[in-house]
Amino acid sequence: MTKINRKMLMQVDNLRKLPSVSLKLIPLLASKTDIDGRINITISEIENVRIMSKKVVKEALVTAKLK
Repeated sequence: MTKINRKMLMQVDNLRKLPSVSLKLIPLLASKTDIDGRINITISEIENVRIMSKKVVKEALVTAKLK
């Protein structure tokens, strides 16, 4: 029998609520996170990666509550 972690379920639920634009940021931000959980990337670096248009970057960060 598999135990279900309530905290993990809440994280999955939060991910489902994010729009697909914000979900595109997760792998990039995860790769730029240090051992203490701090994200070491600037908005201009995100824009330069071109995973989304420059107009959408700030809105995606606000939606994901990362700004």
